[in-house]
Amino acid sequence: MTAKALKALRQLRKFVECHGWVHIVEENGFLRGLRVGSVGQWHWSASVEGYEDFLMFRAYSGMYVPEDRRVSAAEYLTRVNWGQPFGNFELNFSDGMVCYRRSIAVGGGGVSDKNLQRLVYVSNWMMEWYLKGLFAVSFGDVTPQQAIESAERDMLVPPAVESAPEASDDALLATIDEQPDDQPPETDGQGHQGRLGQIFPSDN
Repeated sequence: MTAKALKALRQLRKFVECHGWVHIVEENGFLRGLRVGSVGQWHWSASVEGYEDFLMFRAYSGMYVPEDRRVSAAEYLTRVNWGQPFGNFELNFSDGMVCYRRSIAVGGGGVSDKNLQRLVYVSNWMMEWYLKGLFAVSFGDVTPQQAIESAERDMLVPPAVESAPEASDDALLATIDEQPDDQPPETDGQGHQGRLGQIFPSDN
Protein backbone atom coordinates (compact mmCIF):
# COMPACT_ATOMS: atom_id res chain seq x y z
CA MET A 1 0.00 0.00 0.00
CA THR A 2 1.31 3.43 -0.91
CA ALA A 3 2.21 6.05 1.65
CA LYS A 4 -0.64 8.34 0.56
CA ALA A 5 -3.14 5.48 0.90
CA LEU A 6 -1.94 4.68 4.41
CA LYS A 7 -2.11 8.37 5.32
CA ALA A 8 -5.71 8.62 4.08
CA LEU A 9 -6.77 5.58 6.11
CA ARG A 10 -5.05 6.95 9.22
CA GLN A 11 -6.88 10.25 8.74
CA LEU A 12 -10.21 8.46 8.44
CA ARG A 13 -9.48 6.30 11.48
CA LYS A 14 -8.66 9.40 13.52
CA PHE A 15 -11.86 11.06 12.27
CA VAL A 16 -14.16 8.22 13.38
CA GLU A 17 -12.30 7.82 16.67
CA CYS A 18 -12.76 11.52 17.44
CA HIS A 19 -16.51 11.02 16.95
CA GLY A 20 -16.61 7.94 19.14
CA TRP A 21 -17.59 5.51 16.39
CA VAL A 22 -16.91 1.90 17.33
CA HIS A 23 -14.92 0.20 14.60
CA ILE A 24 -12.51 -2.58 13.73
CA VAL A 25 -9.20 -2.10 11.93
CA GLU A 26 -8.37 -4.93 9.54
CA GLU A 27 -4.81 -6.22 9.06
CA ASN A 28 -4.61 -4.31 5.78
CA GLY A 29 -5.60 -1.07 7.51
CA PHE A 30 -9.16 -1.03 6.15
CA LEU A 31 -11.94 -0.13 8.61
CA ARG A 32 -15.32 -1.65 9.44
CA GLY A 33 -17.96 -0.38 11.82
CA LEU A 34 -21.62 -0.12 12.74
CA ARG A 35 -23.99 2.83 12.99
CA VAL A 36 -27.36 2.93 14.70
CA GLY A 37 -29.86 5.49 13.44
CA SER A 38 -33.49 6.36 14.08
CA VAL A 39 -34.70 3.97 11.36
CA GLY A 40 -32.37 1.03 11.89
CA GLN A 41 -28.71 0.12 11.79
CA TRP A 42 -26.16 -0.39 9.06
CA HIS A 43 -22.58 -1.55 8.72
CA TRP A 44 -19.95 0.57 7.07
CA SER A 45 -16.53 -0.09 5.59
CA ALA A 46 -13.67 2.09 4.40
CA SER A 47 -10.98 1.00 1.98
CA VAL A 48 -8.56 2.34 -0.61
CA GLU A 49 -9.32 1.24 -4.17
CA GLY A 50 -8.66 2.12 -7.79
CA TYR A 51 -4.89 1.70 -7.74
CA GLU A 52 -5.03 3.22 -4.25
CA ASP A 53 -6.15 6.56 -5.62
CA PHE A 54 -9.62 6.60 -4.06
CA LEU A 55 -10.79 6.37 -0.46
CA MET A 56 -14.03 4.39 -0.64
CA PHE A 57 -16.72 4.49 2.06
CA ARG A 58 -19.62 2.01 1.89
CA ALA A 59 -22.70 1.80 4.10
CA TYR A 60 -24.57 -1.53 3.99
CA SER A 61 -28.29 -1.68 4.68
CA GLY A 62 -28.09 -4.70 6.99
CA MET A 63 -31.00 -6.34 5.16
CA TYR A 64 -31.47 -8.45 2.05
CA VAL A 65 -34.23 -7.51 -0.37
CA PRO A 66 -36.43 -10.56 -1.13
CA GLU A 67 -35.99 -11.86 -4.66
CA ASP A 68 -39.56 -11.04 -5.71
CA ARG A 69 -39.16 -7.40 -4.58
CA ARG A 70 -35.78 -6.61 -6.11
CA VAL A 71 -37.16 -5.00 -9.25
CA SER A 72 -39.27 -2.62 -7.14
CA ALA A 73 -36.30 -1.96 -4.84
CA ALA A 74 -34.14 -1.24 -7.89
CA GLU A 75 -36.69 1.30 -9.14
CA TYR A 76 -36.78 2.97 -5.73
CA LEU A 77 -32.97 3.18 -5.54
CA THR A 78 -32.79 4.48 -9.13
CA ARG A 79 -35.17 7.27 -8.16
CA VAL A 80 -32.98 8.03 -5.14
CA ASN A 81 -29.83 8.07 -7.28
CA TRP A 82 -31.28 10.46 -9.84
CA GLY A 83 -29.37 13.74 -9.79
CA GLN A 84 -26.80 12.82 -7.17
CA PRO A 85 -23.49 14.45 -8.08
CA PHE A 86 -21.40 12.00 -6.05
CA GLY A 87 -22.16 8.63 -4.51
CA ASN A 88 -24.94 6.17 -5.27
CA PHE A 89 -26.97 3.27 -3.95
CA GLU A 90 -26.30 -0.19 -5.35
CA LEU A 91 -28.39 -3.36 -5.29
CA ASN A 92 -26.86 -6.79 -5.74
CA PHE A 93 -29.49 -8.69 -7.72
CA SER A 94 -27.87 -12.01 -6.79
CA ASP A 95 -28.48 -11.83 -3.04
CA GLY A 96 -30.46 -8.62 -2.43
CA MET A 97 -27.76 -6.75 -0.52
CA VAL A 98 -27.99 -2.94 -0.72
CA CYS A 99 -25.21 -0.47 -0.02
CA TYR A 100 -24.49 3.21 -0.50
CA ARG A 101 -21.00 4.01 -1.69
CA ARG A 102 -19.12 7.26 -1.95
CA SER A 103 -15.46 7.96 -2.69
CA ILE A 104 -12.96 10.80 -2.75
CA ALA A 105 -9.62 11.11 -4.48
CA VAL A 106 -6.50 10.64 -2.38
CA GLY A 107 -3.90 13.28 -3.15
CA GLY A 108 -0.27 13.41 -2.14
CA GLY A 109 -1.11 15.81 0.66
CA GLY A 110 -3.79 13.56 2.11
CA VAL A 111 -7.50 14.24 2.47
CA SER A 112 -8.94 17.43 3.93
CA ASP A 113 -11.12 17.30 7.03
CA LYS A 114 -13.93 18.88 5.01
CA ASN A 115 -13.84 16.09 2.44
CA LEU A 116 -13.68 13.43 5.14
CA GLN A 117 -16.77 14.96 6.71
CA ARG A 118 -18.57 14.84 3.38
CA LEU A 119 -17.48 11.26 2.76
CA VAL A 120 -18.62 9.90 6.11
CA TYR A 121 -21.58 12.07 7.02
CA VAL A 122 -23.31 12.11 3.65
CA SER A 123 -23.02 8.32 3.37
CA ASN A 124 -24.69 7.88 6.73
CA TRP A 125 -27.29 10.59 6.15
CA MET A 126 -28.31 8.92 2.90
CA MET A 127 -28.88 5.66 4.77
CA GLU A 128 -30.85 7.48 7.45
CA TRP A 129 -32.97 9.32 4.91
CA TYR A 130 -33.72 6.45 2.54
CA LEU A 131 -33.49 3.19 4.52
CA LYS A 132 -37.09 3.47 5.74
CA GLY A 133 -38.35 3.69 2.17
CA LEU A 134 -36.25 0.71 1.16
CA PHE A 135 -37.82 -1.36 3.94
CA ALA A 136 -41.30 -0.21 2.90
CA VAL A 137 -40.77 -1.21 -0.73
CA SER A 138 -39.06 -4.50 0.15
CA PHE A 139 -41.43 -5.74 2.84
CA GLY A 140 -44.55 -3.56 2.69
CA ASP A 141 -47.31 -2.60 0.30
CA VAL A 142 -45.68 0.63 -0.89
CA THR A 143 -44.74 1.60 -4.43
CA PRO A 144 -41.31 3.06 -5.25
CA GLN A 145 -42.95 6.37 -6.16
CA GLN A 146 -44.78 6.54 -2.83
CA ALA A 147 -41.63 5.61 -0.93
CA ILE A 148 -39.46 8.29 -2.53
CA GLU A 149 -42.12 10.96 -2.05
CA SER A 150 -42.44 10.04 1.62
CA ALA A 151 -38.68 9.99 2.17
CA GLU A 152 -38.12 13.41 0.65
CA ARG A 153 -41.15 14.88 2.37
CA ASP A 154 -39.68 13.83 5.73
CA MET A 155 -36.26 15.24 4.87
CA LEU A 156 -36.54 18.25 7.18
CA VAL A 157 -33.13 18.41 8.83
CA PRO A 158 -29.90 16.41 8.57
CA PRO A 159 -30.07 13.34 10.84
CA ALA A 160 -27.98 13.66 13.99
CA VAL A 161 -25.41 11.06 13.04
CA GLU A 162 -23.12 11.82 15.97
CA SER A 163 -25.88 11.39 18.54
CA ALA A 164 -27.46 8.26 17.12
CA PRO A 165 -28.33 5.81 19.91
CA GLU A 166 -25.46 3.42 20.57
CA ALA A 167 -25.22 -0.02 22.13
CA SER A 168 -22.22 -0.96 24.26
CA ASP A 169 -18.85 -1.14 22.55
CA ASP A 170 -18.63 -4.90 23.14
CA ALA A 171 -22.07 -5.46 21.61
CA LEU A 172 -21.23 -3.38 18.55
CA LEU A 173 -17.89 -5.09 18.03
CA ALA A 174 -19.58 -8.48 18.21
CA THR A 175 -22.10 -7.37 15.60
CA ILE A 176 -19.38 -6.01 13.32
CA ASP A 177 -17.56 -9.34 13.47
CA GLU A 178 -20.70 -11.04 12.17
CA GLN A 179 -20.80 -8.86 9.05
CA PRO A 180 -19.66 -10.74 5.91
CA ASP A 181 -16.57 -9.55 4.07
CA ASP A 182 -17.02 -6.62 1.70
CA GLN A 183 -17.68 -7.23 -1.95
CA PRO A 184 -15.56 -4.91 -3.62
CA PRO A 185 -37.00 10.77 -9.70
CA GLU A 186 -36.65 13.90 -10.26
CA THR A 187 -36.93 15.81 -7.00
CA ASP A 188 -38.99 18.88 -6.32
CA GLY A 189 -35.88 20.85 -5.39
CA GLN A 190 -36.32 19.99 -1.73
CA GLY A 191 -35.04 16.42 -2.00
CA HIS A 192 -31.52 15.10 -1.51
CA GLN A 193 -30.01 17.48 -4.08
CA GLY A 194 -31.35 20.55 -2.33
CA ARG A 195 -30.61 19.30 1.18
CA LEU A 196 -27.03 18.26 0.47
CA GLY A 197 -26.45 21.51 -1.34
CA GLN A 198 -27.51 23.41 1.76
CA ILE A 199 -25.37 21.28 4.07
CA PHE A 200 -22.27 21.23 1.88
CA PRO A 201 -22.31 24.17 -0.54
CA SER A 202 -20.16 24.00 -3.63
CA ASP A 203 -16.52 25.00 -3.32
CA ASN A 204 -16.77 26.87 -6.61
